[in-house]
Amino acid sequence: NNVLYVADQTQIKGYTISTQAETFSLSIPGTSQLNDLTFDQDGYLYVSDRMGDKIFKIDVSDSNYSILNKSIVTPNGMFFDAPNNRLLICNTIDSSSIYAVSLSTGVATELIKTGYSNLDGLVKDSQGNVFVTSWSKDWQNSKLLKFNSSFELPAEELLNNSDGMADIYYNSANNSIAIANWLAKSITFFEINTP
Repeated sequence: NNVLYVADQTQIKGYTISTQAETFSLSIPGTSQLNDLTFDQDGYLYVSDRMGDKIFKIDVSDSNYSILNKSIVTPNGMFFDAPNNRLLICNTIDSSSIYAVSLSTGVATELIKTGYSNLDGLVKDSQGNVFVTSWSKDWQNSKLLKFNSSFELPAEELLNNSDGMADIYYNSANNSIAIANWLAKSITFFEINTP
């Protein structure tokens, strides 16, 4: 609805894109590092608290919120998987996993223990492939990884650099991924080659 939502440590802000006016503000007490955001088809906003090990569900119409899940350690990147009515979530540990979280129950199911460290951003393309960014254990290098819809290992390594690839966004209009480079303070646009 023409509003850009941003997570910043302990609060979420919303800004009207056309006017840049702040139209939403919510602080969640006790949070440590609110990180990634995604919306479902009913207009609920979900946010990960990476350091607090929680996923929050927020009704932006009245600012009411609840904890959807608190079983995933260091949840980070999230994506609303509409065909399956679930959240896909990755976590940020030495050997990170990708989980599916039920929107109705909040129960998390581990889809794959990837073997990669410090997963950060996560998106799914129109073909069902899942893309994640992964930081090295020393946080000096990062990769863009592609998993097929069955989450078979090994993942395909699409990019590898020291720019600090973090959160990502899938643009279905041109089948590309926008990657926020944390260390380089830049954006990379990666075109997906579809067979």
